[in-house]
Amino acid sequence: MRRLVVALVVALLAFSLVACGGGGGDAASTEQAAEDVAAEAPPAPPAATGADVESDRSPTEVTEVAPFPTGSSVATIVPTAVMENLEGEQAQLIYFYDSTQPETADVRAEIDAALDDYRGLVALVSFDMAKAAPSSKAGDPELAKAALLADFLKVANTPFILLVDGQGLMTWRWRGPVDAGIIDRELRRATG
Repeated sequence: MRRLVVALVVALLAFSLVACGGGGGDAASTEQAAEDVAAEAPPAPPAATGADVESDRSPTEVTEVAPFPTGSSVATIVPTAVMENLEGEQAQLIYFYDSTQPETADVRAEIDAALDDYRGLVALVSFDMAKAAPSSKAGDPELAKAALLADFLKVANTPFILLVDGQGLMTWRWRGPVDAGIIDRELRRATG
């Protein structure tokens, strides 16, 4: 009986080696299999174009907490609403936008969604830079101040969001489209 059991175990081991490919194949078949896999690989993605490289979005921008410019040297360029919030130690979200751009409404909707939980804690101050442009004939002195402030703060393009906490520190800057979740995170940080 023992011989029969040993013979069955040896036979099972032999069958399992054959079934698992335990036999040593030749090098030519291995190379052929590697070439087949390489031929079936997807093509490499196209190289980045100049437009992709020149994208100017905020995720690469490093935010440094800095005091909001105040004092007699900038008093003539800070709009009244912003100055009142600074003097009242009110946190504020300053939104520079261009009403002619299609993403303006989307960004404003994201801002409004994020500000729902912070009504009374954070003031929204917004400026339409299309109306503040020198070619505009609006003549509003507050918009002219907003344009000077935007230039002073190096607001290169719109939409642009600047968050100032109650202590008068600029805690966050963002240019371009943004998600309400990101705004909410920064609002928590500024009001916390």
